[in-house]
Amino acid sequence: MEMDEAGMQTYQLANLPEPINNERACSKCAHLQTCSIYQRSVEKVERSEGHAMSRLVPDALAHLGDVDLTYFLHWLLCLDVEGQESDRKQLQHIWNSSSQQRERDGECLSNLVITGSELGIPESQSFNDGQGCSLIFSRHPDYVGLGLNCVGLTCGDMVVLSSEDGRLIALATGFVRSISSTCVEIVVDRDYLHNTGVYRGIKFRLDRNNSFTTSGYLYANLSKLMNNESQGAWLRDLIIRQRAPEFELKVSKANLYKVKSVFKPLNKPQRTAILKVLMAKDFVLIKGFPGTGKTSTIVALVKILHLLGLSVLLTSYTHSAVDNILLKLKKDEVPFVRLGRQGRIHPSILTHCAEVLTAKPSIDSVQALREFYDSYSVVATSCLGVSNHPVFSQRHFDVCIVDEASQVQPACLAPLFHCRKFVLVGDPKQLPPVVQSKEARKLGMDISLFAQLDNRGATYDLSMQYRMNRVIMDLSNKLVYNGKLQCGDTSVAEQCLHIDPLVLESEPLWIKATLSCQLENSVVFVDTHQISAPELQDGKGLKNNTEACIILSLLQTLIKGQASGRSIGVISPYRSQVRLLQRLVAESRTVAEVEVNTVDQYQGRDKGVIIVSFVRSHTENIGELLKDLRRLNVALTRARYKLILVGNSSALKGRKCCASFRPGSSAARLAPSVVLVSWETCGQTPLGMAVRKPHS
Repeated sequence: MEMDEAGMQTYQLANLPEPINNERACSKCAHLQTCSIYQRSVEKVERSEGHAMSRLVPDALAHLGDVDLTYFLHWLLCLDVEGQESDRKQLQHIWNSSSQQRERDGECLSNLVITGSELGIPESQSFNDGQGCSLIFSRHPDYVGLGLNCVGLTCGDMVVLSSEDGRLIALATGFVRSISSTCVEIVVDRDYLHNTGVYRGIKFRLDRNNSFTTSGYLYANLSKLMNNESQGAWLRDLIIRQRAPEFELKVSKANLYKVKSVFKPLNKPQRTAILKVLMAKDFVLIKGFPGTGKTSTIVALVKILHLLGLSVLLTSYTHSAVDNILLKLKKDEVPFVRLGRQGRIHPSILTHCAEVLTAKPSIDSVQALREFYDSYSVVATSCLGVSNHPVFSQRHFDVCIVDEASQVQPACLAPLFHCRKFVLVGDPKQLPPVVQSKEARKLGMDISLFAQLDNRGATYDLSMQYRMNRVIMDLSNKLVYNGKLQCGDTSVAEQCLHIDPLVLESEPLWIKATLSCQLENSVVFVDTHQISAPELQDGKGLKNNTEACIILSLLQTLIKGQASGRSIGVISPYRSQVRLLQRLVAESRTVAEVEVNTVDQYQGRDKGVIIVSFVRSHTENIGELLKDLRRLNVALTRARYKLILVGNSSALKGRKCCASFRPGSSAARLAPSVVLVSWETCGQTPLGMAVRKPHS
């Protein structure tokens, strides 16, 4: 990183060591192409005529144009900047922070004791050549605090096991196999830990280990995109040189007849999108707006492609997204094989897992294994799994479907090397690619492959939604979708909150107004700007005790009014606020079933009632999280029939994406503001309120 003349930060890649002058060795090197790009475009070095690279570099890059090299260098720089930030944030925090501090940050489980172990764990095969071992932990009896599943670690997270006293550092690494409020099971990389008696009485900690990054996978995808093969040339033509995709003029009547049973129940936008996939020669983008049946559309598409005798590679950035689709395909009896480690696969899908199916005695040779994989027209795995499985050195698929395609561009590339055409499914107006480095975002790393290929005449919207009532939908339409969203039917459009009216009669006026069951009051903004509701910095993040108490009061009233706790969700963009609310919910038995989580954890899910805590009270420097309309859009589109927004209108008005909640704005017509005007203590409810009615 350097400073330019204007004092702005600029970034450049460092030079590599001098290459060897050995034409025979370098011509056979697997990294010749990447090395050649680096020499020409980064180092800008011209070798002497006698140097081997003076001949090898031009030959290695003859198939690439300047636009290809520019794309490569741009993403190489983005990955490098992001990698530095990722490295900076990782292992140092494990060794330099107490387990209690790390647990408050949602990165660690503290005060654990081993309560059991198991040998013969198949998920452990990627760690060692032994039988595979798992360890089961519970909290130490003297611990008082959150349940294990309320901290932040989830199934599949990579972890490091150490003792609390620091004498046993990184005793083992592994991943979380299962977790509940009282127990957590991890699969570890050392079988000898099965002898748990050695560690009886020792307190342990489990730290999330983000050093298991996918950076090597991203670099490899980027390098492969530059290769001198027909698949790489086709992808460069579409992605980098921005060639318009091509389509057939029509789908044959015979093919339509074969799939009519699957096609008929779909709505018009779903039918259009699937027809375009059948007609496509290159690619199709399907924008799955909130609640529009994105997963159902993918399932229907896979079934139709299967009926037409076409092979399908089904992938996604996450294992859970892949399995959500496969669960529906299994129900519809569509044959498929799921690649990947058993510990990352949904239990109901394990009967279709390649590790299980290939363990049969009949598959006893390479030829039998090849025939097994070839017998399945539908193969499913994560994007990362495509790079790790040998089947992809043999198989080429008619169609590749990538769900959650609004991710970092190199992350989506791997499956595209193995297909004749591809379908990207996502929504660029929901959660952006995960990029930790602010500098990498400035360089454009958060521009997804979906966004890169959008506006090429191959994008089709799923706009008929079956989640939100019309009032909540109208808010999203005004803020994000420019009126494109439509309710699928009247029952969806008119659904509203139902709670016992007798319960509301005894509640303060502000709660009555907030929990109004009238359809037109489905969206309510609880405005804290006239009371003392300050944001607080707790060392690692922001929280707002007053907002938390307001939300707890609303939750308790909802439950008293016979609302189901499982139908209610609470969202905040700030992890410290999420942890505070999780603690309050866990301590209050009446609302214990209410789920509190971050925006990211609610992606792709919904609840009947959603309460959003904005936290911020300062009008200056409101921070990055509330500047992102995509993240806000996810929070606002999770509710089916009641959306309650809690925040300070004075603080939010400075943000373009949040300014719509202030009185007088266009969106305020949709959301009456309940303005809290007095407050005694954090444990009590506001004593008064004023209601700003929607503008006519």
